[in-house]
Amino acid sequence: MEGFQYSAFRMESRPGYAISYERDIYEQFLAGTPTPTPPEIDWWRPWLDWVRGLAAQGRTLQRVRVVDDPLTDYQQFSVWGGRWNTEAGERISYLRRTEAHRLDVPTSADWWLFDDTSLVRLNFSRDGELVGQDLEADPSVVERYRRWRDTAVASGVAADTVVSSGSGG
Repeated sequence: MEGFQYSAFRMESRPGYAISYERDIYEQFLAGTPTPTPPEIDWWRPWLDWVRGLAAQGRTLQRVRVVDDPLTDYQQFSVWGGRWNTEAGERISYLRRTEAHRLDVPTSADWWLFDDTSLVRLNFSRDGELVGQDLEADPSVVERYRRWRDTAVASGVAADTVVSSGSGG
């Protein structure tokens, strides 16, 4: 991921993820117990620092999260934590799953698009663990994903809009 020159885009479409290093914080969040903020979390802080560095270099990190109605527990957790990512310089927007379907933006896979030329599809287990990645360099395939990205970005909304619409959080 370090190798991109000007832009990295992530499409997140799963209702939840099973990421071992975030399990404790996620469980605290679900239990409603006091949760440290991302800048206080050892594994999150380096990400925030990295995002700040990218922004300072003029590079763009952008993400669209496909969300359900109502938001799943994990999506609520992502909205909560996304605030700090955004403050660090990451651009995050949210797209309702129903809207993604209406727009023909696929919601069955997660992927990264780097510099508009390299596509990396992410493979997850049924439980939400990352189990592999596939690099796609075929220009016609990458172009299709660029169009989906552009549609998702143009239709995405801010976190407060997703939460205030009466669902989740």
